[in-house]
Amino acid sequence: MLIQKRFVETNLVDEIFQDSRLRLNFVIFLDAATKVVFEKGYDRVKNEEVPVPQGIFGHLADTGLPADKVKKGFLALPEGLFVVVSHPILTSKKTGPNRGQLLMGRKFDSGEMKRLSHQLELDLTLHSPNTSLPALGSAYTLGVVDSLGWVIPLNSETIAGGVALTDLYGKPAGLIQVTKSRKIYQRGLSSVGSVLGAVAATGILLCVVLIFVLERLVLSPLKHMRSDIQKIEGLKDLSVRIEVREEDELGQLATVMNEMLEKLDSHEGELIRLERLSALGEMAAGINHNLNNILVGVTVSSEFLLESVEDPKMVEYVRTINRAGKQAADLVARLQDAVLGDSDEGVLHALNTILRDSVETARARWKDEAELKGIEIRVLMNLADDLPQVRGSSSGFYNIMLNLIFNAVDAMPQGGELEIQSRQVGEGVQVSVRDTGIGMDPETLKRVFEPFFTTKPEIGTGLGLATVYNTVVRWGGRVDVDSVEGAGSVLTLWFPSGGQILPRSEALDAVNSPSGQILVVDDLDVISQLVEHVLSPLHSVACLSDSARVMPSLRDVEYDVIILDLGMPGIPGDKVAESVRLQFPHISLVLMTGWRLEDSDPRLGLFDFVLKKPLNDMQIVRDVVAQAVNLSLQRRKGLA
Repeated sequence: MLIQKRFVETNLVDEIFQDSRLRLNFVIFLDAATKVVFEKGYDRVKNEEVPVPQGIFGHLADTGLPADKVKKGFLALPEGLFVVVSHPILTSKKTGPNRGQLLMGRKFDSGEMKRLSHQLELDLTLHSPNTSLPALGSAYTLGVVDSLGWVIPLNSETIAGGVALTDLYGKPAGLIQVTKSRKIYQRGLSSVGSVLGAVAATGILLCVVLIFVLERLVLSPLKHMRSDIQKIEGLKDLSVRIEVREEDELGQLATVMNEMLEKLDSHEGELIRLERLSALGEMAAGINHNLNNILVGVTVSSEFLLESVEDPKMVEYVRTINRAGKQAADLVARLQDAVLGDSDEGVLHALNTILRDSVETARARWKDEAELKGIEIRVLMNLADDLPQVRGSSSGFYNIMLNLIFNAVDAMPQGGELEIQSRQVGEGVQVSVRDTGIGMDPETLKRVFEPFFTTKPEIGTGLGLATVYNTVVRWGGRVDVDSVEGAGSVLTLWFPSGGQILPRSEALDAVNSPSGQILVVDDLDVISQLVEHVLSPLHSVACLSDSARVMPSLRDVEYDVIILDLGMPGIPGDKVAESVRLQFPHISLVLMTGWRLEDSDPRLGLFDFVLKKPLNDMQIVRDVVAQAVNLSLQRRKGLA
């Protein structure tokens, strides 16, 4: 009893009810036999002692508040809802024996809710266990609210939540409802709107920046490139270039397009040159035909005069006429060869031999002039051994080399060095002609292969390099020129190798053949008469100027050979040949023409022999006619 009294006097003083931290409403001290040793109630609102809630004593026992265990929680008493703590009285080391039981309680009412609301800054409301919550509807009574609580928006401005309170027995003891303004939610919505607005603004800004970047880096350069291309198209000038503004992919594209334009410009220049040469060839073909007909009279008549004239002075005059006629014929042939080429182009040649012979032939020209002017032209020959043979014509190769050598010599009026080099390059032979002369300016270099373009109008025709270019290209080769004004020029030729040497056509042998009946058909009487004069010592010759009279004349005379011109008024020579072939297959047909015909021309198949105007060599005419007579006799025997 003394210990209990001392414990009460020491610990259960009036000041514990006034402690703001404990806020107790009652204290009960029970001894080990659960007899009340001390009890005291206190009204904290009125600050006066009141009776202890009697309902608490109904919970003293093992079922509610056992003396040997610590228990705490809510208890719903008739006097109200209390927070109760039960603790056994032990030593300071929490060891026995058990001296009794100490109960403390605090009333959990609206006043306590106000204090908690103020302290927590929340709107708290305490409801009894069976209270229906109007805001939630009748379904949300305490009996159906989850123990974890609930949260529900009441309206656009308020949100409510709550939690169920259970007593020491696990039964509903009450419900705490929390009401909170939805300012945070509204701020969240506002923040979401702000974020969405910021995202939208950022997206718009990025789009603007992207459009600007695309305009600056892609669209603008493309517009400039398109403008440059349209300018090139409008001007139709492939020498105009696209401006390269940046070193990016578009800049690389512009560079590639400029390279393509440069190649197209170069190819266009070559096409223009080829078109000019083609036009020149067509013109040359017509000129060749007409001039050859005229030159037949000059060359053949002058040869006949040489046989009969005895006066030395007259002989020299006639030789001059004959020489001039042949030179004119050669000029016409060279003009035509610039496009159509020679007749022996299928033959293989060793270029080194032609190079040496060409230098020796040309040396005779410049040697006297150089000695007269007191200058020296040094010749260097660097020719590789064992070069493959190349296909072409001998006259074509000589013509090419003489043109290049004479051009090089003319470019060195003060003397200099002429180097001719040959070597094998790939599947062909490369020949270069280098001089140390005056060189060429860019404009001359650009037009150097144009027909009739010359920087030496007093001594040149402008056909030399045009002939060289066209001949080499036609033979499958290449021509390159490199020149620096004042430092000389280098012309480089490349010819594809021709493989094995082809057999050459043998020259016509002299023929001892019998006399024959010859019919000469040409619309120019002078040509017919000249051919008659050449052949009449050996054959019986008749002449016609009208091709329509050929077939009727064959009924009266058995001719062995008919010599036909190709281009005649009325019936062309090839049509006459077709009719003769059908009705008189034994007659030999000889085509005599000034036209240049390709080997693939089907008209050539109608004739057995071909004589080319101007008839510079009369012996060839005699030999061809002799072979034609023999062929006719053989056909007669075969038909007999």
